[in-house]
Amino acid sequence: SGFGGGPATKTSATTIGSFIVAASGAEEITMSEVTITEASSSSGLSVTRGYKNLRLTDASNNRTISRTVASPIGGAAGNLLGGGPTLKVGQTLTFNVVVDAIGAPAGDSLQTILSIIKAEGRTSRLSPTINGLSVTGQIVTF
Repeated sequence: SGFGGGPATKTSATTIGSFIVAASGAEEITMSEVTITEASSSSGLSVTRGYKNLRLTDASNNRTISRTVASPIGGAAGNLLGGGPTLKVGQTLTFNVVVDAIGAPAGDSLQTILSIIKAEGRTSRLSPTINGLSVTGQIVTF
């Protein structure tokens, strides 16, 4: 079962969104950069509001699959998460957007958007065609 949003617990690893990507090409794809932004109704996923250590994790095992943004910024500019995963041919990956929300204000509502994926073929180094962006994620409340 997938992540559905709703009321969240403020922990050092609170899931605030979940997205699915699939590699349908003829070679492995490395996702070198993922940009996560926020819906306009979102409270503000920023360090000044008490959020920190934004990262992506593999939903199947909770392992971190990106670099961590220690001091995230809220709004439409978003957060670029580098060092993303490599997908095998035909692989589907569910990844979670995770943040340390211990300092988050009560009453906050967050909604992330998967805005940009920068990727390349592992052998060819060509950029694949990426369909379906942007994708709006679930609403999480504190």
